[in-house]
Amino acid sequence: MFFNIVVYSRDVFGYEKKITYNEKYNFEEIDFQQTEENIILSGTLISPKIEFDRIVIIIPGSGKDRRSSLVILSEELLKNNIAVFRYDERGVGKSEGKFNNITYGISNKINDVFFRY
Repeated sequence: MFFNIVVYSRDVFGYEKKITYNEKYNFEEIDFQQTEENIILSGTLISPKIEFDRIVIIIPGSGKDRRSSLVILSEELLKNNIAVFRYDERGVGKSEGKFNNITYGISNKINDVFFRY
């Protein structure tokens, strides 16, 4: 007998870490719609409290990644006065949709954050 248990948790994975320099950075939760499949993806914009003029969007990798992934890269960008937007991959954390890393490649991930005006 096999049991499949799915748990949706907002805790970070072992390789993830939350950025906690609250005195240096602003944190703003942002939800956005992926229009082709009509799902909501959720992320956090972390920006320096001092004036900045650049934002980097970090696209999740090939595993189940949340907005707390790539923390070293994020911290280095922030130290260099560059804001960072990281989001939960589809079907992970607060993002809607179904996680599937077998058929869901980088072109699909880019399409998730491609904004049409």
